Amino acid sequence: MKKQKDEQTSSGLLDIQALPVQSFDQTMNMVLDSIDAMVYVADLKSYELLFTNKYLKDNLGAIPGQICWKSIQNSPSGPCGFCPNDKLLNDKGEPGEVYRWEQFNTVDNRWYDTIDRAIRWSDGRLARLTIATDVTERKKMQDSLSETNEKLNTLLKNSPDLIWVIDHNFNIIYSNEIVKASANKNILGQSVLTYMKEDYHHKFEKIFYQVIENQKTTTFEYEGLIGRWWEAEVAPISLSSSFDNVMLITRDITARKIVKESLIESNERLNTLLKNSPDSILVINQKLQILYSNAYDRMEAKLVSDKLSVLENMDPVFHEPFESSFWDAVNNRKTLSFDYKDKQGKWWETRIAQMTVSSDAKCAM
Repeated sequence: MKKQKDEQTSSGLLDIQALPVQSFDQTMNMVLDSIDAMVYVADLKSYELLFTNKYLKDNLGAIPGQICWKSIQNSPSGPCGFCPNDKLLNDKGEPGEVYRWEQFNTVDNRWYDTIDRAIRWSDGRLARLTIATDVTERKKMQDSLSETNEKLNTLLKNSPDLIWVIDHNFNIIYSNEIVKASANKNILGQSVLTYMKEDYHHKFEKIFYQVIENQKTTTFEYEGLIGRWWEAEVAPISLSSSFDNVMLITRDITARKIVKESLIESNERLNTLLKNSPDSILVINQKLQILYSNAYDRMEAKLVSDKLSVLENMDPVFHEPFESSFWDAVNNRKTLSFDYKDKQGKWWETRIAQMTVSSDAKCAM
């Protein structure tokens, strides 16, 4: 009992150095058997397994006395082609530095993060100490991430939109144009403001800070330096735990802008023509309600009130004939003439033509 107490340190822990050799070996085997990884020692020349821990025995059935390339890797014709034995000794043939690598095990079809080192075995011969940890799940995740990144890069490369990431100084730190043949290789590091007219600088800066603060995407239109128009979705993005970056998904809207301005100009001309037309022009729906009139200054106010019936100022005698003519024109897509007298006794010559308003085909002009 006294001997056992003497073997304990003042802290109550077991003094391994004081243990008999047999007890020390048992303790070390218990420690190595508790490691959730392959741990084994193999002769550098003969490849004989000198030690295998419990993990290796349970998972691959490898035990001391077997040949490592037969029992651990199931190599059919000799030592594995990737065996690291030649990397473990220094120029003097003595144990050198640790060699770390990843290997695929052909017995259990698992990936292992492997650490190898040459050591002197108890009988003096050179041997390889291997500790291999299963990293299959991590490998699968890495492969999945790599595949996802490849798909993402392909999408970015072939995107019709220009995609930029902008830092807090408004500098471009990423552009998908870099991977395109027509890319400006010097675009990275440049201020995004240099690509838009000065009139839009302050507005963009304001939007930038709003997006960062609110963490919400917004849309921004600006004119470039060479007369082209761009629409950008400005979205918050975090890079390396930094939340003061934004991503710009930018598309050229010059053609759309030209068409829009052309339509506005055409509408202005049309409105001018309609306003100055000597004729009264009305658009009515299937309820005979007035949706539009060019005659605000030439007709009674009640006639152009919101959705007032076109029949309001018409002699009741003509209500039914007019409604019949309306449906004939709408349903048969033709233009009809119709004369009627208003309540003030004036006569009107009218042409009724089918037209579509906001996808509603049951309207007429």
